[in-house]
Amino acid sequence: MKIINNCILWLGKITHDNYDIFLSFSYKNRKQAKRIVNLARKEKLRVFMSEKELKSGDKFEDKIRRSIRDSKEVAILITPYSVKSMWVQRETGTSWYLNKRITPIIHKISASNLPEVLRPYHARRYNEIELYLKEVLERI
Repeated sequence: MKIINNCILWLGKITHDNYDIFLSFSYKNRKQAKRIVNLARKEKLRVFMSEKELKSGDKFEDKIRRSIRDSKEVAILITPYSVKSMWVQRETGTSWYLNKRITPIIHKISASNLPEVLRPYHARRYNEIELYLKEVLERI
């Protein structure tokens, strides 16, 4: 419920689909996140990755909220670090509330350790990232 309560304050209403994928991840997993982004961009997919998209002077909370809203779907890199991350929890809750298509990408964690809100979603393993990206291409 904490996730849902936090995200309610965070929401907007208009969707522009500026991104194909919003990638949520813990900063401690930026190496794995960069690999996902690089593979996606090779497929010409537009990906929001906070480290690459946020610029000096951006009010990052607003930019992240708008980018989730303006993305076709959300991929959440689930690791031992991300399940403890307040930002990943907030992004997850916001994505759920906005009824976004969510794909958990599991890395170095078992599916049984997924946060409750993500358990209903079909997950992919990190080593299956190319398969996930092909599915995204088919959907768009």
